[in-house]
Amino acid sequence: MVSVLRPFAPCIVAVGARATLGQSALQLAMCARARKLVPSTTLVRDKRGHLIGACPAWGLPRDLQGYERLLALAAPALREAGGELHGKVPLLLALPAPGRPDDDPRIDTQLVADLAEQSGVSLDVERSALFRTGQAGFAAALGEGLRRIRSGEARVLLVGGA
Repeated sequence: MVSVLRPFAPCIVAVGARATLGQSALQLAMCARARKLVPSTTLVRDKRGHLIGACPAWGLPRDLQGYERLLALAAPALREAGGELHGKVPLLLALPAPGRPDDDPRIDTQLVADLAEQSGVSLDVERSALFRTGQAGFAAALGEGLRRIRSGEARVLLVGGA
């Protein structure tokens, strides 16, 4: 029997993360496994006026909120995952659904360009896409990434969530 490999099969070649538990994918995995999560209240209020709970992120000021906090969390993770890539690469990014108390119009207009600048990763802004569908966003972004790779539309791309 002879098995034939397709010339190009989708695969994950790098990961990156920055969250409340760590500043890299490795730190995050180790701290999550050790159950080191410490939630506290933030300065952001929900639609009923109640303070929203969150976990402070290492190295970020507690009062950093909204768009600037999104950039501060996403840019280092993007650098970790895409820092070795060459050429312009599309980013498929899952984000919270619009309408949250910390929503910002810059998310839809300049987030990808700002992430490229702050991370140092050369992103193809025109071919990038945002998936603002909340918890389902990453699945949608990953599905779109697989579609683009399988169709030959892209050989390399970044898929993430923030």
